[in-house]
Amino acid sequence: MQKYQSDCVFPLSQDPIPKGIVVAEANGVICDVIDPGKLDYDIEDVEKLNGLLCPGFVNTHAHLELSYLRNKIPKANGLPAFINNVQQHKKNSSTPHDMIKHHINDAHKMMETNGIVACGDVANTSITAEIKARSKIYYHTFIELYGMQPAKAGLILNNGLALYNEFKNANNNFSVSITPHAFYSVSDELLNKVYKHVKTQKGLLSIHHLENDEEILFIEEHKGHFLKAFKEMGIEKSSITSTKKQSIDSLYKKIPSNIKTLLVHNTFAKTSHVDKAIQYSENIWWCLCPNSNLYIENALPDFGLFLAHKSRVTIGTDSLASNSRLSVLEELKTIQRNTDISTHQLLHWGILNGAIFLGIDDTYGSLKPGKKPGLICIEKIKKEDFSFSENASVKKIL
Repeated sequence: MQKYQSDCVFPLSQDPIPKGIVVAEANGVICDVIDPGKLDYDIEDVEKLNGLLCPGFVNTHAHLELSYLRNKIPKANGLPAFINNVQQHKKNSSTPHDMIKHHINDAHKMMETNGIVACGDVANTSITAEIKARSKIYYHTFIELYGMQPAKAGLILNNGLALYNEFKNANNNFSVSITPHAFYSVSDELLNKVYKHVKTQKGLLSIHHLENDEEILFIEEHKGHFLKAFKEMGIEKSSITSTKKQSIDSLYKKIPSNIKTLLVHNTFAKTSHVDKAIQYSENIWWCLCPNSNLYIENALPDFGLFLAHKSRVTIGTDSLASNSRLSVLEELKTIQRNTDISTHQLLHWGILNGAIFLGIDDTYGSLKPGKKPGLICIEKIKKEDFSFSENASVKKIL
């Protein structure tokens, strides 16, 4: 057995323990978490660490296959322009297949280095399957579908099912589900077909949500920058206008209430949106990706809104097309820099909540005996309140 003591242990299954000790097997299985202040004897052979000990991070939103677009998309031009740029790169890219896989592998290693032990990753192709099959990181892959023409909904779903089966054939243990890209990029027919499939498979949903302030304008009135961007991408007006004009809260009603659904980004979410979503389903979760929000929109969500509603919040990094690093810690540092949310709460968002959403909290998410959640030390913390310094970094322990 190995014993580690730090300035504070955050088990997440209980309150933080100043000067706590984590006892673990060499293979990473947690044996015990000890509060030495409650003992009348000393524990020997303890390795002392400077920082915070906690389980490994859970990144609930990434796009590994876009890793080759790092530093290629202009910053702060807004979501419609960002989507247009990504689509143009996909269409015109001369990046060789092997080089794209090389960038994916580097991104995967970056997550490992930054203490991420589990990830919800969005896929439009099967190019990430090989890396995921030999990874130590647990992956749930969201097969992302989009398309506005109702007549093509069946074809789009069949293509998605073919990709779904590719991942399953690559590894029977893969966790995979089909999901719509966003409410603004799918027809009602496609949305309903996806929901029907996910219900039969008891899967998970991950939907890009309120990442741009004109998203509601497009959904409700078919106006604004989204309309222009879609036309620039060559999407015919008939395809766009075939999608019904409807209120955003009417779309929450359609989400299957028994399926865990992650609404991702929420940069421009308001109290009314959170209220309505929670009203319609107890299985709505919220993923925050602040550094990506700054990269694309130069804006941040109202973090306090989700805290006030006691919402189920998780953390994502998005892709290297819209972020400089794949690090949950860097996302938490950005939130802490802009709020007074406690480190304990932030670690719940960045670790335990993500594990619960992905359905892997029997192994990951907290330092409970018998679990194997990874063990990391967050170094360079402010010892007076255990908050993160600007230079805080991750050291992998187990």
